[in-house]
Amino acid sequence: MIEWNGVRPEMESINKIEFEEALTELGRTGMFELAELLAWLEERRTQDTFVLSKKRLKALQTDWHARFAPSIISRGIAELFEVSLPRFAIRVYANKERTSFVNALRIGTLANQARWRRSVARDGREVTLRGDRSLSDVIRKSTFCVGDSVLAVPSRFANFLVIREWFGTEYGEDRLICGVPYVRNIELNGLCAQATCFMATALLHRIALNTPGITEITCLAQAGKGQVILYGLTPAQMCRYFEKVELRMSLQSVGRSVLNHEAKPVCLFERVLTGYLRSKCPVILPLDSGRMAGLGATPTNENIFAFNGLSSNRITDRKVRRPRRHVVLAVGFRCH
Repeated sequence: MIEWNGVRPEMESINKIEFEEALTELGRTGMFELAELLAWLEERRTQDTFVLSKKRLKALQTDWHARFAPSIISRGIAELFEVSLPRFAIRVYANKERTSFVNALRIGTLANQARWRRSVARDGREVTLRGDRSLSDVIRKSTFCVGDSVLAVPSRFANFLVIREWFGTEYGEDRLICGVPYVRNIELNGLCAQATCFMATALLHRIALNTPGITEITCLAQAGKGQVILYGLTPAQMCRYFEKVELRMSLQSVGRSVLNHEAKPVCLFERVLTGYLRSKCPVILPLDSGRMAGLGATPTNENIFAFNGLSSNRITDRKVRRPRRHVVLAVGFRCH
């Protein structure tokens, strides 16, 4: 593998950002989100994620490695809110070896920019400034600051087969990083489908036409009807998006013949799923986030979030039984 040395040390020093400045951009909520994710990478699993994040927050300050860096997600959000900044994110490295990095969205700057946006009259002559406190408040209250990221597979998954890809020049790094793309969306209207589309495209970026951001994915999926409606995508819309980037998504479901088969349907589903993953083909799975959190009619009432040492506090109205539609991207499985 050939290394690419594209970033000079003196240029990189210009883009460095100190912990205190990053704290003003991300806030303590954003820093806690980073701490939870980085702690998960470091194999520290506990039910008390707040205490864990608080300890990690102190460790971040003493072992801080970060710089301003380009971000596909940050760029798309700037376009969405019609602001000029911030197109660059705060890239936080998991360690000094830079085996993983997280592009953190600059929530503070984005909220300030959204408060004062330029408005151009239809005749193109009148330019005024208008305040938009409601939009700014929505951004500030968002608990998500993690944008497009590349995460190395933790050593505890050594017995897992995981689809990975090499990244480097695509993100302006001076070395190649082998990992799994990961993204979280700013809290708007259920954009989990767009997030899975982005991660799947990033994994297949060497054969895809390009790797669009969340807004571009929505626009391509909705067939460009003059306006972009940021909402969840249907399976047909997701198929349309993948066709636009010269990939292909096929819809498959379990029919009656499978349910009536002598073998257990779960075993057949496992064979199909692992077959695709062995072929290095990521799989988008429609799920229910409530059942993932142990709610509803699950056979074992297992909390997948707790099993992986993650918080499920974002699942609200736990006593209300209702569908909580969600999609995830499967990228690996445990080898027997």
